[in-house]
Amino acid sequence: MIIWLASYPRSGNTALRTILYSAFGIRTYSLYDDKGDIGFRPALREAVGHASHALSEQKFYAHASLSDETYFVKTHDAPPDEAKAIYIVRDGRAASVSYYHYLKDFWPAQSKTLLLKDVILGNCSFGSWSEHFMAWSPQRRPNTLLINFNDIARDPARLIDTIGAFIGQRPRSMELPNFEDLRKADSTFFRSGSDHKNIGELESDDQCLFWILHGELMKSLGYVDNVPTSSNLPQSIRRIFAGLGERDQSPLKATLSVSEVDRAARLDVIHERDAAIATLQSRIAQLEQTLAASEGDRTARLGVIHERDTAIATLQGQIAQLQQTLAASEADRAARLDVIHERDAAIAALQSRIAQLEQTLAASEVDRAARLDVIHERDAAIATLQSQIARLEQTLAASEADRAARLDVIHERDTTIATLHRNLEKLDVAFAGSEADRAARLAAIHDRDATINAIKADIEQAQRALAETTTTQVTVIGSRWWKLGRRLNIVPSVELPPQKLRMFRSETPEVLAFHAASTARALEKIAARGLEISTVIDVGASNGMWSAVTRQSFPKASYLLIEAQKVHKPDLINYCLTNSNTDYVLAAAGDSIGQIYFDDSAPFGGVASHQPTEAARTMLPVTTIDHEVSTRRLSGPFLIKLDTHGFEVPILQGAAETLKHANLVVIEVYNFKITDQSLLFDEMCAYMRTLGFGVIDISEPLWRQRDNAFWQLDLFFIPLTRPEFAARTYT
Repeated sequence: MIIWLASYPRSGNTALRTILYSAFGIRTYSLYDDKGDIGFRPALREAVGHASHALSEQKFYAHASLSDETYFVKTHDAPPDEAKAIYIVRDGRAASVSYYHYLKDFWPAQSKTLLLKDVILGNCSFGSWSEHFMAWSPQRRPNTLLINFNDIARDPARLIDTIGAFIGQRPRSMELPNFEDLRKADSTFFRSGSDHKNIGELESDDQCLFWILHGELMKSLGYVDNVPTSSNLPQSIRRIFAGLGERDQSPLKATLSVSEVDRAARLDVIHERDAAIATLQSRIAQLEQTLAASEGDRTARLGVIHERDTAIATLQGQIAQLQQTLAASEADRAARLDVIHERDAAIAALQSRIAQLEQTLAASEVDRAARLDVIHERDAAIATLQSQIARLEQTLAASEADRAARLDVIHERDTTIATLHRNLEKLDVAFAGSEADRAARLAAIHDRDATINAIKADIEQAQRALAETTTTQVTVIGSRWWKLGRRLNIVPSVELPPQKLRMFRSETPEVLAFHAASTARALEKIAARGLEISTVIDVGASNGMWSAVTRQSFPKASYLLIEAQKVHKPDLINYCLTNSNTDYVLAAAGDSIGQIYFDDSAPFGGVASHQPTEAARTMLPVTTIDHEVSTRRLSGPFLIKLDTHGFEVPILQGAAETLKHANLVVIEVYNFKITDQSLLFDEMCAYMRTLGFGVIDISEPLWRQRDNAFWQLDLFFIPLTRPEFAARTYT
């Protein structure tokens, strides 16, 4: 199931994703996987909570739409379906300017000739600001929440509550990162965040063009009370037309064509008035000539004067009529402008509907292609399944004669399992009985330590004497007593045949230290501290050998083994069959659920990676510890063990809830950077302290063969609240 996170580019979609991650702990996806920006920058990816799917847009859409899980998916496309959506809108001027800079900064080759007015006109990916808003129509679209970019800074607490009510989740935190924190993650992507600065970059011609195309929507969304007008609109329009091609002029020509018709009509009236005035002026000139020629004839002149006065009166009447006609023309012009505005609104609504239909058709074609891909994959799977069924039927037919023999084997296995269950019950009884004499054994240990201290001087004297004899003796027996012998300077003496002595002396101190600091010994000491463990989560379990050692110290715990490599599946199945309260998961562990790249070249090695590398090219399923604990209803306190070769931090991030109830965390750490993302052992100690854990023990230190440099060891972490960390003295 998908919940769309929709917006015009640079309108606050990334801020919305950051809110979902910081306030609700929800990692979000992008339909485009954002390989060019967020998905390519680790710091930005973590700040936003971006999760990668590494699929094509069509395949990811098909997978997420059909999944029972909820995917929160960013999109700048038109709506392809009727799924729930959160649409965030920003002032169109600020969004257009910010989108222009984004295209210039992140896609310079594709936007070399791009101008700001191209973005305003919609001559770019995802069209214009108004077209995108009308395609979604979030006020009328069902199951759609419309939020304003300015609400993020104005009232973040109220916005978080609104989003939580819409998605049906309670916020885990009301704290959001501020803009400067996001700029530290990536100052190129988070440019200014200021509407005022972006709007200030608009030139007068670009502003005029914006208000012509987007003014009505800006007014309806409440960004302005009235659409601004320009006193020199004709000059602005001529400058805009001079900078546009024929294709880009068409939206403006449609808006201005009616105004040109009205202007031509008014010019005709003015021309008629000017012609009448010219005729009158010619007549006056003729009368003045006649008057000058007939100065002697007063009567004639009076007649001429009368004719002139009559002509003037006629001219004044014509002028009055022309003025009345012009006034009527102005009134008619206002009425015709109202009709023009209504027609323009109808044309805009029709164009919007046509754009919606075209986008719906395009989305339908994409959906059809995706569904065809799913159908092809399903058909291929069905064909494969039919082939497997046919082979199984052949195998079944061929093995029917062997059925009786296999039933005997099954009967023997059931008998063995029953015997094993009886032995386990006996062991449980024996273990219960051993608890009773634990105190007695501890007292015996104390007596032994006292005896060792008492005879220390005698042993040193015996060593000096034995050094002069021919009896060959060994100084320390077994790796478990190596540290005790070194610390107390005690050398127990045992006679050995010369050939075994040579074999023992061939072991280096490093090898002896490795055996002395064994995992079994470390777990035995920790169990003696009284740490309660109900569930053991073994990540990087391979064939189950680490869990087998751990079970000696925590036999009553439940065990979950997580292993990525299929080569260990038979051993894991066998281990789970022969041990109760044990299960396994064949997947990698990480910080999200889905698919991940994995280096499976070594059966007992391997490392996961969010991005493909030269070694990590195999796609495997990935899960989180929190998901497995929740779905399987496992109970704490927990023991978490990580043998994951440098991928520990993402796994720990995916175990945030489980770590709150963990009593022991065992991590294999390194003294060298084995991957770019791995932490050195001292860095891991510091990181675990931020999670509330400190080192209580180590096991199996290992030195590198090539130069005998310290290579790795296992660190055992327990909560810093334990009483062991309250003591600051050695004794």
